Amino acid sequence: MKTVLGIDPGKTGAIVLARRPQSGPLTIEAIEPMPESVDRLVLLCGHLAAFSPVAWIEQVTAVFGTGRRCDKCGGPEKRKSIKALIGLHRQYGEIMAACSAAGIPREFVAPVTWQSAFGLKRTDKSESDSAKKGRHLVAACEAFPGVSITKSAADAVLIAKYGLMVQ
Repeated sequence: MKTVLGIDPGKTGAIVLARRPQSGPLTIEAIEPMPESVDRLVLLCGHLAAFSPVAWIEQVTAVFGTGRRCDKCGGPEKRKSIKALIGLHRQYGEIMAACSAAGIPREFVAPVTWQSAFGLKRTDKSESDSAKKGRHLVAACEAFPGVSITKSAADAVLIAKYGLMVQ
């Protein structure tokens, strides 16, 4: 049986424990919102380490926006405050440290990689983040019918599924 953690860093992210048995469908064993403190994150990773998972962590790619148009897509460049970026990168480091302390091996996946694997790459440059999250929720719910998945957990669910597909 293969076991993975799908980890979507960020305040509204989540950690998902998913398994692929020798035969049968992929299963979601647990969905946890991203812990608010590093202590809770370390405790959660310590608990999840008992399942011998490999953690698939979405790479943090956010950069401070200038408000100009994006050179690649022509759409508006995403704007994040420096405070938000520092918090995101701090949490990213905490996730890596908690996994390492718990003995959980880590793999990293770029957002464009796992999104492309499920046909979720943004094609409409004017699509809002909320609409994009909605598409991700639909894909996660279709992949795991009967599992209660929220918008904030959808990316972590799909990252876990991607990890099971390629592992």
